[in-house]
Formats: sequence, structure tokens, C-alpha cells
Amino acid sequence: MCLGCGASWPGGTDTTCVCSDPDAPGYEQWIPDLFEADAGPLPPWPEDNYPIFLRDAGRCCYQVPGVCRGRAESTDHRIHGNRKDRRPSNLISACGDGTTACHGWAEAHPADAEVMGWTVRHETVNTDTATIPVYLHHAVWGTGWFILDDRYGVTPTTPPQKGE
Repeated sequence: MCLGCGASWPGGTDTTCVCSDPDAPGYEQWIPDLFEADAGPLPPWPEDNYPIFLRDAGRCCYQVPGVCRGRAESTDHRIHGNRKDRRPSNLISACGDGTTACHGWAEAHPADAEVMGWTVRHETVNTDTATIPVYLHHAVWGTGWFILDDRYGVTPTTPPQKGE
């Protein structure tokens, strides 16, 4: 159950918040709860990942069934091949690394990851990740299509049209 708004979290016992109402009772308390999930102590986060993990509430945004570990352990680049592109719109919190858990699954299934907006090919006409919708399981905003901006914002949007 959400500690901020009291809503039930889909799938059971997780206590992450899906509300976006900062005036909801207890809203401030749910953030520390995310970081003390049942998986034990969090690994140390690289300093440059910290703002992305905060934006994504410390949770994996992919949540691939049967693979997901739940908490953020790495950031996945939407545009591959340029590790220096640290724009917030190009980074998504994921569990695992490039070979394990959800991050590994996305690397091993590039066509599926591209359909979800998790990966953007260099050849794509529009490679501005701040304008390309991405399908996420976000701990605060819920599950659906979003635009990630370069100011750490998350905005719900409509699914991309086929061919976009």
C-alpha cells in the first residue's frame, strides 16, 4: 500500500508510492521506504547515477517479468555507443548490469527494447531522447508511456504512433 495516498500497488506487497500528490498524507515518508526495500541494504550508487535513481525513486523502471530484482542498480543508456551522453533523458534506472537482470535483458533483446523506447538507434532520424516516448514502470508515476526530460522530469504521454 502506498504510504502517500493509500492506493494499492499492482502486484502485491510492495510499498512504493504511485501517487503524484505532494499534499497527500505521509508523502515525504515513502521515499526512504523505497530505499529500504526487502532486498537488503542498497549497493553504493555511483555519484553520477544518483540523480537518475532519485528521479526513478530507486526502482527499476523496466520490471521485466521473471527477471526484475526491483531496485535500481545501474543506469541504461537509451542511445548506445556514447557513454559520455549523461543527459537525464538518455538514462533509465534498471536492475542488474549490461549482462544480468532487466538491464541485461534489454541488451539481449534490442528489438523489444526499441519498441518500448528503452533503446534509440543512432540511425533514427530523431535521436533527441527528450522527445521520444518510453514505456516505464515508474514507482511514482505508475506504468505507461512517458517523456523524460533533461531536467529530471517525467511527463505522462501517449504511445508513439507506428513508424515514429
